[in-house]
Amino acid sequence: MQFIAIFTSILLGGIFATLLYFKDKKSALDPKIRLLGATIRFTLIALIVWLIISPALSFINHSEVKPALIVAVDQSESMISQADSNLVKNEIKERITEFEEKLSDDYDVQIINFSDKVNQGLSDDFSGKQTNLSAVLDYVRVQGTNRSKTNLLLVTDGIYNKGSDPRFELSGSNLRVYTMAYGDTTLFADAKIESINSNKFAQLNIATPLEFSVSFNSLKGEKGNIWVEANSKKIFEQPVDVTKSSSLNQFSINFTPDKKGIYRLKICVSAFRNEQNTANNCREIYIEVTESKPKVLIAGLAPHPDLGAIRQAIVEQDQFSVLTKLPPFTDDDLNDVSILLAHQLPGINKEGDNLISLALQKKIPIFLIIGQATNIKRLNELNIGVSISGSGNFIEAFPYVAPNFDLFHTEQSWISHFASLPPISVPSGDYKLSGELKPFLLQKINNIETNRPLIVLGQHDGTRLGILFGEGFWQQRIYGFNTDDKHARVDEWLIKALQFVNMKESQGRLRVTQPENIDRFTPLILRATLKNKSGELTNEPEVKLELSSDSIPKPINFIFGKESSSYILDAGRLKPGRWNWKAYTKEGGEDVTTSGVIIIKDFNAELMQTQANHALLRSLTHQQNGQSFKRGNWNELINVLKEKENITRQIVSERETEEPIRFTWVFILIIILMTSEWFIRKYNGAI
Repeated sequence: MQFIAIFTSILLGGIFATLLYFKDKKSALDPKIRLLGATIRFTLIALIVWLIISPALSFINHSEVKPALIVAVDQSESMISQADSNLVKNEIKERITEFEEKLSDDYDVQIINFSDKVNQGLSDDFSGKQTNLSAVLDYVRVQGTNRSKTNLLLVTDGIYNKGSDPRFELSGSNLRVYTMAYGDTTLFADAKIESINSNKFAQLNIATPLEFSVSFNSLKGEKGNIWVEANSKKIFEQPVDVTKSSSLNQFSINFTPDKKGIYRLKICVSAFRNEQNTANNCREIYIEVTESKPKVLIAGLAPHPDLGAIRQAIVEQDQFSVLTKLPPFTDDDLNDVSILLAHQLPGINKEGDNLISLALQKKIPIFLIIGQATNIKRLNELNIGVSISGSGNFIEAFPYVAPNFDLFHTEQSWISHFASLPPISVPSGDYKLSGELKPFLLQKINNIETNRPLIVLGQHDGTRLGILFGEGFWQQRIYGFNTDDKHARVDEWLIKALQFVNMKESQGRLRVTQPENIDRFTPLILRATLKNKSGELTNEPEVKLELSSDSIPKPINFIFGKESSSYILDAGRLKPGRWNWKAYTKEGGEDVTTSGVIIIKDFNAELMQTQANHALLRSLTHQQNGQSFKRGNWNELINVLKEKENITRQIVSERETEEPIRFTWVFILIIILMTSEWFIRKYNGAI
């Protein structure tokens, strides 16, 4: 396009100049004057034509970009758990300000603070109840996307109690990490409930195991007691003699609940002399007691790694009893079954067809997992609210959380968690949903977020359904174990989905979703949906909520806020314990109510461990080619960062476009050329 514009401009400029100055052979103009005038006219016409037809001009600008230096300051409570808390606050504020001033010429310095999440700027609050180093690394990854060199300075004590190990998170990354180590690594006298292992659910009048461990440090020769309470009633007590300077004692007991409901189990160890931190001497857990466990039938087309992984995930959560079966299937297989989990059914030869049809007939909840051996054509004919059309090929898709999903509470951490999981093999083609099926997870294909569902939940024709459009759960579970040394985060979405499909449909039209786990430091967020008499979502009526507890003299009343077609309520932070809630409204002339129970846990992760973990910081900086500094060595850190080999500036080239008609100097040149030609022709009598 540029070539055509230049050629046309030259051509028309030449034609106009020739016609004006060389057409008349008898012109009285001096040949030199004629040549000068023709040159000016040629330039003038060519320039005007070029301005009219030329596309935008393209320029490449080169600029030098300073390396990024992100300073992340730990704002958690453990940072000021020692006696010099005020000194730490003032020191960090002064040192960070001075640090930024001295390095701003060499680095693009950005200061953030963090505890369970990342915030901008410098703060002196230090009241965070959890420390999540993974959140910092996620933030740095996003900020450094377009940088060839990014540096991170962690001002922390090395204690983290949320997220995964930062060393694994940064494995293979070229991010250079420096640390300024705060906190005290001294091992003070301390007795602590280290861990508790129990089932979330128990059966009435059946013994359920409870395992816990208690650590003792610098308490040799002391005597005390360890006890367990169930709903404030002591069910276990044992004296303990501390015979070593450092020891870890394991305990295992059986707990037999004698009534249904939620039990609060409190495990405690005596507070000893010279203990500086007694907040970790007791811990609480809650167990829900039911008459029996719902039964899940895992019906698979053929042996597959998914079957073992799914069974293990369900068994470890201990909320359901599990039976696995392969073809042939009979109607009796559904006896006493609460959920049918069908893997790659119906098969090519219609294996499992009778099982799914009977479950639909009996309104037994179904969770389908579609694989490469699934008979897609037969699946479409079963009328379960979904149809798939396409070539029959399978492609890889990554999961991401569907926006506005409201069938149950989704944790904010799931967003980054799902983004890191390996892909699932899904059928290509078009997906059509009917009934009341809602996408829970959607498919990301070739790094593009699509609207194609990966998991849908809801109901169709009176049967509660869940459908996973792909196989490969076993790979995600292995990945989860490798990253977190446990499967819990990967298993969580499956258990949530099974809980949903197993949930008995309430006759009421008002539904409230609540978080499963919440402590006294986290605001309680409740969401609600309301249906009118026609079964359509509405949020026109005002919905109110009443919260009551034995810890307060009278109930607290709230009004839900409205968003889109649903409701939301932030009830703030609540005292630990059992809270009863009741939501109510009036719709279509009828009173509509629903109620439930929520447990607020009394747990402060920051006070479970106050001994600084400088070994982690040294290991992390060694892995990332950085350096760890002891508290106060700020000048040494600045000198290291100012070394030439650490200051690598990046040359950034940016292509810019601009229309020539916007150049002021071009118009000035045109005026000069026009004036010059007019003066020459006038002076020589050609005008």
